[in-house]
Amino acid sequence: MEKLRKDIEDKYKWDLTKMIKDDQEFKDLCSEIELLAQKIKNMHGHITDDADSLYCYLINSELLNQKMEKTYVFANLYHYQDMQDKKGLEYKNAIEKIVEKIEVDLSF
Repeated sequence: MEKLRKDIEDKYKWDLTKMIKDDQEFKDLCSEIELLAQKIKNMHGHITDDADSLYCYLINSELLNQKMEKTYVFANLYHYQDMQDKKGLEYKNAIEKIVEKIEVDLSF
């Protein structure tokens, strides 16, 4: 008989709370990602105006990539640890939607 995830000892499960501790932190990261993307989008046409603009763009781009990667990896790990858990699919769909929008918005 197949074991369900809830029947497996915690020591054999991933502790994803070390990446993102709860729903609120996930939502906060998604909001931060969207704000950073908007900030970068607003720089369009001004990135090379001066050294400070370029520096600001590079710092914000790196920060955006770090936050997106962390959130995307977390959402996928959460989803694939138990594909019957609806919250995992919600996380995965939420970050994929955000990433897709950002890719379109920042393709300048």
